[in-house]
Amino acid sequence: MVSFLDYVYTEVIKNQSKLLFVSDPKLLGGKNKTFLQKVVVGLSCLLYALPSLYARTHGYHYFAASYALITITSFFSDTSFFYHIVNDKYLGLITICDRWAASTGVILNVCLIFKEFARNFVSFHLVIEVFIILIALKVFSISRDSSRRGVWGWQWCFYHTLWHLITVPGAVYGIYVDNLNYA
Repeated sequence: MVSFLDYVYTEVIKNQSKLLFVSDPKLLGGKNKTFLQKVVVGLSCLLYALPSLYARTHGYHYFAASYALITITSFFSDTSFFYHIVNDKYLGLITICDRWAASTGVILNVCLIFKEFARNFVSFHLVIEVFIILIALKVFSISRDSSRRGVWGWQWCFYHTLWHLITVPGAVYGIYVDNLNYA
């Protein structure tokens, strides 16, 4: 348990919180991604529209707005399609907006987990939600490690796309469970 708490403190709180305010052009990798990698990651970014639509249809308007913003900022930041049109400063600004939007999405989902915990203490749904978020954070840290090392090939593309493929159903599931409890 200590190593997990160490990991959460070091990776999530200490390292990631710094990146909410600073965008290092070397970490953007726009010129190093192939067109196919941009398409793969871009399509996975657009999947964030699904939780936005699901949240909207179930009356979770803050979630809907948050995930709509995540869809837009994630697409422009992660694909870097416009890397040659805009300079690092603007791409960096989009990346910082993406980090804030994504962090907000994670916080909203963690709040749903706490609501589930407060309502049912330990439940099947809670175990699934915690499992999803822990796996997602681990996959994200692997993706982040790839970018830190400057490995912008298929390794980064695979793990970052996997991050999206895990968090999209995780967000929908969190709203679904909350809706079950409070509908």
